[in-house]
Amino acid sequence: PLDSPRESRLAAFRIVRKGLLSWIRFSSKRETATCNMEGFRVSECEVSLHYPLHRFFGVLAHYLVQQGEILVHEVFSPNEAVEVCQHILRAQAFLAQVRSGMWRFNGRAVIGQSTLYRSQYCVEWLVDVDVFLLQMGASVCHWPSFERLVTDCFEVTYITEEIESNSGVVSEDSQRHVLVMEDMLRLFV
Repeated sequence: PLDSPRESRLAAFRIVRKGLLSWIRFSSKRETATCNMEGFRVSECEVSLHYPLHRFFGVLAHYLVQQGEILVHEVFSPNEAVEVCQHILRAQAFLAQVRSGMWRFNGRAVIGQSTLYRSQYCVEWLVDVDVFLLQMGASVCHWPSFERLVTDCFEVTYITEEIESNSGVVSEDSQRHVLVMEDMLRLFV
């Protein structure tokens, strides 16, 4: 039996973290089997904005850090930070691509999810929690690992190669790529 509410909260935090990491590892194995490619590209593999376990973990971690019950570096290890932040960054990259007009469904822009995600009703529970987890991840992660994760999720190498291959000609695609890069920078500034 747990003696205090604090011990109960810490026990719940450990259980949620274990469940989240277990789900992430299972999901990674499934992606490896279904995506059939080296690495992950938001534009070619499935991505979701719906990560309720991530967000529950984020809200719980925020509360515990804010109350001084755990320290920032106790939330997760550097390797765990990369795993947790990867799904959030994929969702952010997807949203950036949607806002830039890169995604279409039957000729129509797929903007509904992006609009809902940024709506005043969802910002506190979606955007704020995602940004908090990214900040936590960046603070405990080795910077080169986190930087590589961000550039991979936002497909920075692919985008820069595409822009360079156009030899200075501004096309509609290159304008969309610039918007994606702007969204990536806005997320971290």
